[in-house]
Amino acid sequence: MLYKWSEQIKIHPWVGDNYYGSPRKVLLMGDSHYGEGEPPVEFTQDIIRHWCFGDEPAGRFFTGIIWALFGNKNDLGEKYDKIAFYNYVQKFMPAPRVSPSKADYEAAQKPFIEVLEKLSPDFVVSFGKEMTFHFPCIFEEGDNWSKDIAGENHEVWKITFNVGNRSIPVYSLPHPSGGKFNRQIYFQYFLKHGFAF
Repeated sequence: MLYKWSEQIKIHPWVGDNYYGSPRKVLLMGDSHYGEGEPPVEFTQDIIRHWCFGDEPAGRFFTGIIWALFGNKNDLGEKYDKIAFYNYVQKFMPAPRVSPSKADYEAAQKPFIEVLEKLSPDFVVSFGKEMTFHFPCIFEEGDNWSKDIAGENHEVWKITFNVGNRSIPVYSLPHPSGGKFNRQIYFQYFLKHGFAF
């Protein structure tokens, strides 16, 4: 399906060919890309095609986020065809491990709402904690993030977004490249709650 994104979506999300045919529509999220200059709108799509459909083995991030939902990384391209992926910040960071500014995060809020409205996911999983502090306030007044324990020393933070007439559960997990991420524990968590594939 082709999407008509507004100009505020500077880096278009990846939407797998079977996203709408999946048993549940999931939007997986990272924080930001890094590079120089203005990112091409297809940058996320090109990155996923290269690392997840090409011959080179994908890194820990792209395999980790898939493992958390599917329980393995076999047939990676087939799995990416079933999900959507979006990086929250709509500009390049100059280098790896350079964090976006508060202004970068705030500028990402309206584009993110557009992505939620158009993709209408059944749930969202974000990887990395910092961006969640800057998500738009699209939840019930007085609502706040709550914490689940997925396993010993492994937390899952969750909240519910209200977008249009839909309630969308949002789960926040550690970044897959960090030491606090255990792919098997998080897969068991989503399996237990009926969100694993």
